Amino acid sequence: MAKTNGLFGKVSGKVAQLVFATWKGIEYVRLYVIPANPNTAAQQLVRLKFIGAVRFAKSILGSVLQPFVDPFLKAVSAYAHQVGRCMTAWAAGIDWQAFFITEGTLESTPITGATLAGTDVTITWDSTVLGNGAPTDVAGAVVYDIVNGVSFFNATATRTDGTVAVAVGAGRVAANLKAYLFFTDDATAPTVTSNSAALAVT
Repeated sequence: MAKTNGLFGKVSGKVAQLVFATWKGIEYVRLYVIPANPNTAAQQLVRLKFIGAVRFAKSILGSVLQPFVDPFLKAVSAYAHQVGRCMTAWAAGIDWQAFFITEGTLESTPITGATLAGTDVTITWDSTVLGNGAPTDVAGAVVYDIVNGVSFFNATATRTDGTVAVAVGAGRVAANLKAYLFFTDDATAPTVTSNSAALAVT
């Protein structure tokens, strides 16, 4: 049922087969359409991708996105940006190593190993500085459990350490874990970051 603000005021709601509404201060009228939801395989895949992207972004929101991505974005939040990155990268299907969690001009380094032993995942990389990186760059290491939707973060190592252990707790399965690594010039007030690297945990 439509509502009106006086005889000549704004109208909102449904009248017969018309819907009256306002969007960003602009009044409009459209035909009423009952949404269709055939729940096709393609729709189910998109929903699965979206759920996965949202869970991952939520899991690294406080540890990575807010401190190391938000400062470099203007028109969108780091959370929305990360969900978009995942959805774009997953056009052909979910691939946990196909997207960045950080992006920047600082020298990046591939992960050479990510191994689960006990309650820790040990991530290794080549500590050689070849570009604009510095030995004192902070290594941001993330391990994500794709089944349980939780992330673990460690930023105590530097580029020259070449290794860092990320505590993930007991009962983790290596096949469910993905490792991510990025570098930044400062752990609390970054002015530059690197593109992240990713690797499946073994």
